[in-house]
Amino acid sequence: MLGPSQTPVSNSNELMGMLTAYFDDSGTDVGNRAAVVAGYIASDFQWKRFVARWSKALSDKRVRIVHRTDLESFKGEFTEDNGWNPSRRTHFVIKLHAIIKTCTYSAISAAVIKADFEAVMPRSAKDLYGGVYGWCAFNCVLAVRGWCIERNHNGPISWMFEAGTKGSRE
Repeated sequence: MLGPSQTPVSNSNELMGMLTAYFDDSGTDVGNRAAVVAGYIASDFQWKRFVARWSKALSDKRVRIVHRTDLESFKGEFTEDNGWNPSRRTHFVIKLHAIIKTCTYSAISAAVIKADFEAVMPRSAKDLYGGVYGWCAFNCVLAVRGWCIERNHNGPISWMFEAGTKGSRE
């Protein structure tokens, strides 16, 4: 289901400058039951602050990149040999979530059960959206539009979608 999780904004006039929405996918490859496109919307100022804080958090833990699946399963950089355990992971996730919460306006996501999509979507809709990734990405765009309408924001938005995923051209 799609839906923005709201981060309080005290005044719609606080939406300063260009907004950018960044999105990534999960589950779009073969073998996963559901597909998700999710991301965040923030001002350019917030993204700069996000990058600085995120980079420092990773540097402090000697982590190059966070793949949540690796973090949850203690693979890649997050092995026991590298000093990772459930307690360290929990503290790290809490820190990263705080960065996200303070440096973005809202989370936006859309998900679909792939078998349901294939079963109920008419061919014309599949052709229009290209597949589950296109469907989810389109619904994220609609959710951002709704978020902007609620806040009376009609300025420009820069869109960034995962480019290396199955369906990224949908």
